Amino acid sequence: MNAAQFSGKMPPPRVGTEAMLSMIAKRVRAFDEPTDQICSLIAYAMDHYRSYPLYAKAAAEEARRLLGMHGDKILNCHALHASGLAAHAMGQYSEALHFLFQMLNCAEFLGDEKLLAAARYEIGVNYERLREYPRALQYLYSALNTYYDMEALPELRRTYHAVGWVLEGAENLPRSLEFHKAGLEISRMEDIPSAMAESHHNIAVVLGAMLEFDQALDHFADCRQLRRIVGDSFGEAIAIERIGSIHQKQGNYREALAYYREALDMFASFENVSMSAHTQSKIGMLLLETGNYREALEHLHNARNFAESLGKTSMCGGLLYGIAVGYNAIGEFHRAYEYAQLALAEADDYNNLNLQYQSHLLCSEIWGNLGDIESSFEHFRKFHASKEQAYNAEKERLMADLQARFETESLYKEKEDYRRRVETLVEDVEHKNKEITMLSLHLTQKNEAIGKIHKKMSKLNDESDESTSAELRKIEGEVRSTLNSEHAWKMFEARFSVINPDFISRLSEKYRTLTPTELKICALLKMNLANKEIADMMCVSLHNVEMHRYRIRKKLKLSTQENLSTFLAPL
Repeated sequence: MNAAQFSGKMPPPRVGTEAMLSMIAKRVRAFDEPTDQICSLIAYAMDHYRSYPLYAKAAAEEARRLLGMHGDKILNCHALHASGLAAHAMGQYSEALHFLFQMLNCAEFLGDEKLLAAARYEIGVNYERLREYPRALQYLYSALNTYYDMEALPELRRTYHAVGWVLEGAENLPRSLEFHKAGLEISRMEDIPSAMAESHHNIAVVLGAMLEFDQALDHFADCRQLRRIVGDSFGEAIAIERIGSIHQKQGNYREALAYYREALDMFASFENVSMSAHTQSKIGMLLLETGNYREALEHLHNARNFAESLGKTSMCGGLLYGIAVGYNAIGEFHRAYEYAQLALAEADDYNNLNLQYQSHLLCSEIWGNLGDIESSFEHFRKFHASKEQAYNAEKERLMADLQARFETESLYKEKEDYRRRVETLVEDVEHKNKEITMLSLHLTQKNEAIGKIHKKMSKLNDESDESTSAELRKIEGEVRSTLNSEHAWKMFEARFSVINPDFISRLSEKYRTLTPTELKICALLKMNLANKEIADMMCVSLHNVEMHRYRIRKKLKLSTQENLSTFLAPL
């Protein structure tokens, strides 16, 4: 396609699913192996689900069809992921969840934490689009915890932003802003301009919803600058389009239109049909608002053609209504009624009550302009019935949103309480670790000092007369008794058991041939003490400790490549 097509001079070609499959099949004919064909189809779907979701979905379906004959669980997981992403891009969120829950089950079977987290993330995002915010948070928090444990910064940042979207949907904008700012901090830690640009974009969207337009424009400007630095012209075009949206909200229609047109030209140069449709729709609606009806109709028709070619039928109802408004404004009443009826059909298909009552009101106005009072009154009556139904549905939605917000807040508070308890526990464990380490060092130093005294007394004993020697032998016995006392070890063991409950009992039960001395050495090794420190603490020679370690390794059946301390650490 050329730029003229994307700017609206010519509609894009329309092809059915079968034709798409035929076109996509050409991509895999070069591969003889079925696995290579499947990988090629999945790669195509993952590369194109944003720009050409219908094509991507067809490619993923073909991959899953081939996988029915070659059941590779990992490839099936990725194919389901691609199907879910494409369905999401087409606005088919319930269908996306169908694929993603299959992916989740497959990932659980494989035991792949990364795929599990990816499935939970996407499930959360789709629940957010369906306005099921507590469920969305449930899955997103689960993904967040996994990514935190994995120290996966890009995925962690992305999930923080997803939680921000949920909180934004639940109308908790200040909390949403907190999560988006946390995402920005992570992107700065990564020091990746494209990640920082995405974070600035998300913050700007929330600030726009909070009517903080000047701050929103600043963040969009930062986003645009960063996109330009990394050469991401497509991302820059999105930022430009969003700047136009902020100007439109401020009533700066001329500036908004200029930014929209600049963005549309850029999308045309990338041949991105999806964003071209979206931007043409915005231009058309803005032109309707400013009274430029004929130019508005041109853009709205183009946007509708693009949306239909992409399978984005959820967009079409609003566009058809806009077209009907345009024709009514220029006096082409019969054409206006034709499009208003199409808009009504779309409203019925998607149960869009707002579009339904707006279209009935427009039909009433059109028949009034045509002089048919009876038809005008009939649509006006339907308008009132639809509006009342929409009002009741909106009231129920608001009540559900309030409930969802309450549940969301409860989930957040529970998570915060859990986080604080974990932090307290970690601090407590660190304190006890320090305490037991200090005790170990103290006992080591004490035994070392007593050992030196014992040696000096032995030397003096050899050099003294009989009466002095007898007294020294008595004192030497007391020193030896202190040196070999079990009291110090019991103090150590009591503190050690607080940090590592049941370690010694579990070890002795699993390896029954270990002697009490060997169990003590295992406990000291778990504290990361060196052989010399263990020897001093147990009042034995270094060689004696090394021999004990050798026997312990044999009893635990460790190979020469396995480290004894590493083996004991998780026990």
